[in-house]
Amino acid sequence: MIGYADLSLMKKGSYLINASRGSVVMIGALAKSLEENHLAGAAIDVFPEEPNSNKDSFKNVLQKFPNVILTPHIGGSTSEAQANIALEVSEKLVKYCDVGTTIGATNFVEVALTPNLNKQRYLHIHKNQPGVLNKITKVFTSRKLNIASQYLQTDAHIGYVIIDIDQKENADEILIVKNGLITDASFANIIFKKGERWFTPRAYLLNGVMRKCLLDNKHIEEADINEGNFRDYESCKLINAMLGMEASEIPLVAIS
Repeated sequence: MIGYADLSLMKKGSYLINASRGSVVMIGALAKSLEENHLAGAAIDVFPEEPNSNKDSFKNVLQKFPNVILTPHIGGSTSEAQANIALEVSEKLVKYCDVGTTIGATNFVEVALTPNLNKQRYLHIHKNQPGVLNKITKVFTSRKLNIASQYLQTDAHIGYVIIDIDQKENADEILIVKNGLITDASFANIIFKKGERWFTPRAYLLNGVMRKCLLDNKHIEEADINEGNFRDYESCKLINAMLGMEASEIPLVAIS
């Protein structure tokens, strides 16, 4: 971190600005450099110890200097910072949804992936324990699906598997069937229409936000939908967090 010796290397009359982390600059060393008039001033937005709430008092040795500006950790609250944060978060979400990339995650394994243009990609998150990858592979091979590529990244607790399979010609999406029951599509929950009512598989793999919302508001109902009875429905829709009942209706004849 930046101590007295580091500050001494700065040009006399310089100004120091710290809006990164409170532990980056040693406050005592900065105070000494200011007392010796080596630095002309400083602006500090972050501190080693900060008040937990507005009720807590703030005390810092730098408060006695008239040539020091102290701000309450607001560096990230500027309009430019907020715009950059919104852009960065959006880009990371899009990269995860479109590709599966998790670079920058703080509580998840980090994986950088390239876009997949002609294969069907599956992402699987599981508890890190022996034998999971073998079981996942058997799910695909038992259905005569050829695995084009496979990647596994783990940390102490989580396993993240990315599998690309050879996609059937002209197929835009794949329905996942488990023990004969239709569950979800590869990137979304699915709902089926019968008359004026909409149904979603009871054997879902992921209880998505939109699926739960539509169920709670009684717009859709759960049902056991399998390979034998799904043709009893008229059409279907793919729903996810950003797409609800307004999703395009897909006729069942489009599913092979």
